Amino acid sequence: MLPALAENASALRRAVDDWARAVRLPPELVEAVSLAVYEAMANAVEHAYHGREPGALRVHAVITGPPGDAGTLVVRIEDDGEWLRPGSVDGLRGRGIPLMEALAGVVEIAATPDGTTVTLSWPVDGFVG
Repeated sequence: MLPALAENASALRRAVDDWARAVRLPPELVEAVSLAVYEAMANAVEHAYHGREPGALRVHAVITGPPGDAGTLVVRIEDDGEWLRPGSVDGLRGRGIPLMEALAGVVEIAATPDGTTVTLSWPVDGFVG
């Protein structure tokens, strides 16, 4: 958990990349995860706190499934703020969520007044980038 600042999103991206390589994910999957996770974190940094003091930015990554099974990679990005709705800033915004959807197998966004959780998941077995 770090404050939702751009430099912390960059540091967390590197940490996710290092973890993904350490668990021997395919390079194409590492790239997709890196970009999708960074986009979710960038949204939290830019939109969650609306000019207030930055709150928390949390990233959790795990590979689920029984031992010996390739399983599913699940990454959760959490903040304690409330994102602006797509398109509510200007006409040039709103491309981050479609980018995450293009990169991840599944994208779930749960937004409440107490925070937003983005859950990204990819099947590890048979991943084709």
